[in-house]
Amino acid sequence: MNIINHIIKNAEKFSQFFFQRRPIRISVNNKLYMPLATKRLKLIQYIIEGWTFLQQNPNKKSEYGKRARQGHKIIWVINPKGQYIGRIEDGKFYNK
Repeated sequence: MNIINHIIKNAEKFSQFFFQRRPIRISVNNKLYMPLATKRLKLIQYIIEGWTFLQQNPNKKSEYGKRARQGHKIIWVINPKGQYIGRIEDGKFYNK
């Protein structure tokens, strides 16, 4: 199963791992991936087989920033070419 299909199929579980008090290692296709923190803002991200999964910055003035401040759990999904393809919000995947 390719990585994006795996993540979409397991979006709720992935979201739960992502937003634990201390993000944990995630196993995908028998490989372990460590959570990373962005340098400046310390947002959580995972890079899995070239795909980037990035926590929404709650300090942004955008609609998604506002939703993150309200407690919604938002993860942006970016393909290996750097293109946004969708988001996982509150455990559900939404296409671009």
